[in-house]
Amino acid sequence: MMVRTEARTVAEVVDRIGGDTPPRALLDIFDRVNSGASLTRQQMRNALYYGPGTEWLARMASEESFIQATGGTLSAKKMRDREVINRFAAFHVLGYESYAGGDMDGFLARAIERLNHEERGLDALTEAFIRSMRGNHDLFGGHAFRKSLAEREGAARRTPAVHHRTPPRCDQHSRCPSTRCNSTA
Repeated sequence: MMVRTEARTVAEVVDRIGGDTPPRALLDIFDRVNSGASLTRQQMRNALYYGPGTEWLARMASEESFIQATGGTLSAKKMRDREVINRFAAFHVLGYESYAGGDMDGFLARAIERLNHEERGLDALTEAFIRSMRGNHDLFGGHAFRKSLAEREGAARRTPAVHHRTPPRCDQHSRCPSTRCNSTA
């Protein structure tokens, strides 16, 4: 009886990810390695930056004022709801001035990192978030968080501009970029 064996050489490339790897690179690597049902960027952010900030996003996603403002139409499974909340938190905590260069992924990651390290501010952020969601619903009704096209067939909803309501007072009027801010200093 003769036994035949073959030896094969296989080249394997292994890259180690260090602790100083930029968050954007980690997201890109995670995105490329991901196979099967692709994860959304928010699902990846949730895994990479898990902590008090991501827990806060989850709580706000189940907040009644958010569900009412969005009509419950943002996918919880794909974390689209948390991404919208993450955007709110990023602009509120970091300020619109710090969003530059079109890097929304980096902007959202920085916001979660900040929330993870500044738990004391989450109560005030929660109040601002709920106030904002109620204001969005009051102001835009069924058009909040939607692309409303009145001229589209079957679109019976009025556009938000038709609502003759006074916008909620802006508590950030000195920094508010909106020309519609009705606050007075």
